[in-house]
Amino acid sequence: MHKTELEKRFFETLAENGMLNVGDKVLCAVSGGADSMCLLHLMLKFKSELGIRELCAAHVNHCIRGDEADCDEACVSAYCEQKGVKLYTLRKDVPAVARELSKGIEETARQIRYGYFDELCALHGFDKLAVAHNLTDNCETVIFNLVRGSGADGLRGIMASRDNIIRPLIDISKDEIRAYCKDEGIAYRFDSTNADVAYSRNRIRNNVLPELAILNACFERNVRNASVSLIEDADFIKTQAAEYVNENASGGRFTAESFTKLHPALKKRVLMLLYKNVLSSSSAVIEKIHLDRALSFIESRDSGKYIVLPHGVKLFCEFGVFHFEKKNGASDAESVALTDGDNIFADEAIKLLRFKRNAPNTPDIVYTLFKQAFFDCDKIIGEIYVRTRKAGDRIASDGITKSVKEFFINKKIPLTKRDVYPIVCDAEGIIWVPEMCVADRVKISDGTENVLTLKIENIKK
Repeated sequence: MHKTELEKRFFETLAENGMLNVGDKVLCAVSGGADSMCLLHLMLKFKSELGIRELCAAHVNHCIRGDEADCDEACVSAYCEQKGVKLYTLRKDVPAVARELSKGIEETARQIRYGYFDELCALHGFDKLAVAHNLTDNCETVIFNLVRGSGADGLRGIMASRDNIIRPLIDISKDEIRAYCKDEGIAYRFDSTNADVAYSRNRIRNNVLPELAILNACFERNVRNASVSLIEDADFIKTQAAEYVNENASGGRFTAESFTKLHPALKKRVLMLLYKNVLSSSSAVIEKIHLDRALSFIESRDSGKYIVLPHGVKLFCEFGVFHFEKKNGASDAESVALTDGDNIFADEAIKLLRFKRNAPNTPDIVYTLFKQAFFDCDKIIGEIYVRTRKAGDRIASDGITKSVKEFFINKKIPLTKRDVYPIVCDAEGIIWVPEMCVADRVKISDGTENVLTLKIENIKK
């Protein structure tokens, strides 16, 4: 069978990345857009030649765009019915679920979508899940991650394959895909939200990529080549990090002496690997700010101390030997002393600043209780620290004493967040529950001279 240039590249990508084995049962994720409709068409057209034993499709209606989303589902359903492809569908009110979980709509949609695909693969024995990420998507991802300040992992872009997920269109651009759909008479849907540049990826797609195309018509291919080079380099560094862990970190314990001899790139990879190991999660991510803090802690060799990292992980130092440890259960309330300047607690960056109220160039006191609060420094007793909640926690504010649990319920804080929620205390007790209240005994008044302010920022934002 004569193949077009796009079809040849489709076959080359499958072969170069070892995406399929003869006899594979494949599930194709289909949204209804040009990319996924093109992918399903190609998989179906060359099903026999590729040795695919069975090909099915899956569609998730996220209920985000009302009638448009329903039309997407109808488009996919009509194509599958015409071609005799079994279609699995899921309808989920993603905006409602996102509100319930206090998560972003895009993140929630992705979790629901891939959760459904994983469920189908496990239930029906699919060997591979084919998704339609393409050359342009990869370019957008690299630029997006570059702007965010990502390291080598982020700049690697989208992997051609990972676990059971394959991306046969990763070396084909969106323009080529749309042209192919037109030539082959493949009907597809257009997502109107793609034109909304309020979304970062859409701004990159609609404003940045056209400008780069003026500079170099082949820029998408060049970005992909750079991504592949980074993938190769990162894989080599990961291999070296794994060798260090196997040889020098038996049981997760390593010495400062052996660690400090490593190249900086290897140090970070080793810490990432040990962090993932203690969480038993290959997808766990540790942010740069936490990596830098861990590196400084190791350099200090402060025996008998530890630092707290996200997800209840501690990094301990014992006479020059370091190891990660995962907190078990929520009853063991973590606490971290707060010092002047920047502090880290779980996923929160907490800045502490002291100043004289009537001194020049002092901050404006805006009493919001949300992400920043002000206190009378002279009324604070002993050391200030932040911890997770404890059973029976109470705070007196505005003349009323209430339990922290009541505040959580009234504020509708999800159960999953309550055990890691920061509670700020001094030696006398709780002085601040962020976004909720400040204890009466430490509030500023007209007579306050020395002010202490705390400001909280979520590191992941």
